Amino acid sequence: MTSSKDSVPRGFFAYYRVYARSGIHAASAAALTALIGLASYTGNNRFILLAIAVYVLPPVFLYLTAEGENVPTVVSDETSDSAEPATNGESTIQTPSTAADDAATGEPDSETEPDWIEADTPTEESLLSVVSTHNGAYAVGEGGVVLHRTGEEWSVALEHGPTANSNPLRGVDATTDGNTAWFAGDSGVLGRYKNGRLTDHSAPQGQTSTWEDIAVTGMTGEEWIHLVNGSGELLRGEFGDGSVSWGTIEKPGSGSSISNVSFVDDNRGHICDTNQCVYETTNGGESYDKIGIEDANATFTGVAATGSTVVVAGDDGSVFRYDGAVWTRLHAGSALSAIDLSEETGLATGDKGAVYERTEGGWEVIETPTDANLYAISIGTGDSDWIIDVAVGTDGTVIERRR
Repeated sequence: MTSSKDSVPRGFFAYYRVYARSGIHAASAAALTALIGLASYTGNNRFILLAIAVYVLPPVFLYLTAEGENVPTVVSDETSDSAEPATNGESTIQTPSTAADDAATGEPDSETEPDWIEADTPTEESLLSVVSTHNGAYAVGEGGVVLHRTGEEWSVALEHGPTANSNPLRGVDATTDGNTAWFAGDSGVLGRYKNGRLTDHSAPQGQTSTWEDIAVTGMTGEEWIHLVNGSGELLRGEFGDGSVSWGTIEKPGSGSSISNVSFVDDNRGHICDTNQCVYETTNGGESYDKIGIEDANATFTGVAATGSTVVVAGDDGSVFRYDGAVWTRLHAGSALSAIDLSEETGLATGDKGAVYERTEGGWEVIETPTDANLYAISIGTGDSDWIIDVAVGTDGTVIERRR
């Protein structure tokens, strides 16, 4: 694999193009202008030398100390200008060109990872979302199809959606115990599936807009449902005694479409929208605060978190990593459609069967048995022997690997 260090001129100038949009660059340019003016006024040429140093040294210093990958401009609103860029090793990453080369040859960078296999599925509908738990996996998609994996096989749990109108389903998630799945999609459809039984909760609070995604927290019978839509709205409800008590519609941002919602635990969660904004909640979704991302220049397609780390996928192939203070831009490869993160594993998906895995140095492309576009990915959870990672995409494609 070729790292950014292998070609300093190429890596530095790529870095400088991003640095030129940063606040640090703006400040050094202002200092340059002021010092040149002072030199002209006083006739002291030492100010010219100082002006050149002030303008030239910051990008060189930042590049050499951060290996050319930390982006000073991509910082949350709450982070001060004095915050130091993260230098934890993830800045040495696979460049887009090497990712494309590996994808073309079909050769993964790691020979130790379990092989992905393509599963037999009973549908040709495109699958748009997936969740994998220690009690099984669920995938949903076009036509309202819901697939359930129990044992070694995928079967159709629901053929035409909660309302039997074949509305596409765009999001699925499961309770903490994995015993209950919720799914949502077009025209406000919303369903709950437990032990083979479906209950229809469509059009909550009279909302019939498209639900772009759903997150579920809590155990079966005590779950909280978090819905997001294309108008930048959030709806949160608590399930109990067979019904859901819904709150009020909230809009944390400007109204841009929210593309993804995910929770680390019952209290901490994140959403991202198509206007380069990421929001965090620490109180179970009662309120959200914006945590980034300035000057990202990409449409966000997915967000995931674990511990203190947040990752966001972009449609330009970027992965943005947040350590609680600084956003760092990494490069995975082609356009990313989804991302997931656990304590030890990070996975992202893209076009033509592309799967990228988080490594100590960044994100590397790994081999898969398909060239279908992959729209969603889920890292298996639990401590049992039944743990699989699953990615889904066009024409009913499901690929999986056992860990």
